Amino acid sequence: MKREQWDRLKTLFTGALEQPADERQAWLRQQAGGDEMLLREAAALLQAHETADGFLDTPATIDLADFAVVEERGGASAPMKSNARSAAAGWGSCTAPGTCGSGAASR
Repeated sequence: MKREQWDRLKTLFTGALEQPADERQAWLRQQAGGDEMLLREAAALLQAHETADGFLDTPATIDLADFAVVEERGGASAPMKSNARSAAAGWGSCTAPGTCGSGAASR
């Protein structure tokens, strides 16, 4: 998608969000001005937005007890090794689970 198309799509999508929910589809159709691809893309974004239902409102959590169950069942917890890929990803130096010195894993 070209920059101009993305800008137009973004404008159309944000404009649709400002409309009453029951009028959005008609408003989109009118504003798209016969551009069916633009209408489909904007409608898809709008549908995804409406069905997300707070998907990212609550952060993910980890229950450390889940890891204990794995170990009790004979699962192995291999120590994490730092490598160039993990360092580049911001994971810092990890020598064992939960012991990362910096970066995302220690947060």
